[in-house]
Amino acid sequence: MKNLDTKIREALTVACNDKKNLNKDGSINWNFVDADLWLDNVITDENQVVAYEWFDGIATEMEVYA
Repeated sequence: MKNLDTKIREALTVACNDKKNLNKDGSINWNFVDADLWLDNVITDENQVVAYEWFDGIATEMEVYA
């Protein structure tokens, strides 16, 4: 079974490459990405505190190294 950080990293990669999650200027709409992770049960009520720590860190990496 994949650990949470791996699940979040993979889900963020998919969601950030989905055109429906981009703003008109091509930037990422993080609210839509966040919603996708909830809809895909990557983030849940049970793991949301830890999941958001990973989400924030990975999202920052993705923006810095994009």
